[in-house]
Amino acid sequence: MPHNRFWNLLAKKLSGEANTIEMAELEQLLRQNPDWGYAASQIENIWKQRPQTELLNAELAYELHLEMMQQKGISFSENTTQSSPKIKSRRVWLIAGCAAVTLTAVAALFFLKPSGATPQQQRWHEVAVQAGTRTRMLLPDSSVVYLNAGSTLKYAPHFGITNRNVQLDGEGFFEVRKMKIPLVLRAGNVRIKVLGTAFNVRAYAGDDQTETSLIRGKVEVEVDNRPGERFLLLPSEKIIVKQTPKNNTGKAAMQPRAVILTAITPTKDSLVAEETAWVQNRLVFQNETFASLVPRLERWYNVRIVLDSRLRNERLSGTLEIESVQKALEALQLTTSFRFRIQQDSITITQ
Repeated sequence: MPHNRFWNLLAKKLSGEANTIEMAELEQLLRQNPDWGYAASQIENIWKQRPQTELLNAELAYELHLEMMQQKGISFSENTTQSSPKIKSRRVWLIAGCAAVTLTAVAALFFLKPSGATPQQQRWHEVAVQAGTRTRMLLPDSSVVYLNAGSTLKYAPHFGITNRNVQLDGEGFFEVRKMKIPLVLRAGNVRIKVLGTAFNVRAYAGDDQTETSLIRGKVEVEVDNRPGERFLLLPSEKIIVKQTPKNNTGKAAMQPRAVILTAITPTKDSLVAEETAWVQNRLVFQNETFASLVPRLERWYNVRIVLDSRLRNERLSGTLEIESVQKALEALQLTTSFRFRIQQDSITITQ
């Protein structure tokens, strides 16, 4: 089964046992099944943060998770609850841990009821996507959200029942189910209110602007430091909000933010807008400076790039799909003169 193969490959990757062919196979499975990206990124984060000695408690933790799920009325097959009394393989411990984390995530998303919730469950739910991956998720109200690399989405307790409040750091494409309760999204320097629509938001913390692009329906946008103003977007319109410039003290100046209303940008084949091409695993950029493209490449390929200052204002256009970062840079060299050197996950680009 592809799913079982995926978990085995992920375990081998984290334990340092995966070879080049297996790593390529794992990346291919992630591209074919973007829904698996979220669970994989969460497990990788936990693996990196926990001391290796804690893995000795993996079986105990797994049993505790099973017990917790059973208390919530979730049944398991006999094969699921059986475990070996002695597990020596580091990779087997990891797979057990992966299963426990996955079960916990599933329970948290679908089986936690708002009534009688503990203070821990009252906190906002968070979904984080690691750089180099993209994922699709379903909110409790059945709205669909695609999250781009390096993005974090939070949604409030009782979402879809008493509210539909969400917060985004990064980029997301939202297909919002129509309900009487409006979905209110906080992202960067804007607040977006919708009832039922499809739109894209890019609001990474390190970027100098926030973009909201409407595909269909209507959205209402409010901008920080511009009280009383509301911008109503219609299909194929985009609003760009520049960050407030800093004064000489290093603090943000209290002045209105620059707002630009424009149309979304069609790609060459006109089948999809530039702003939403990433949902189809395509990184599209047109007449973009090298400096502004670098953060997008870093998130897309999960690398760190050091760019020669003399290349910052070079303009680039292109479409990158499933290429490796090396092939992507080689393609960019066809139109722009530069050199690059790759050392593990770090890339240096010079004139």
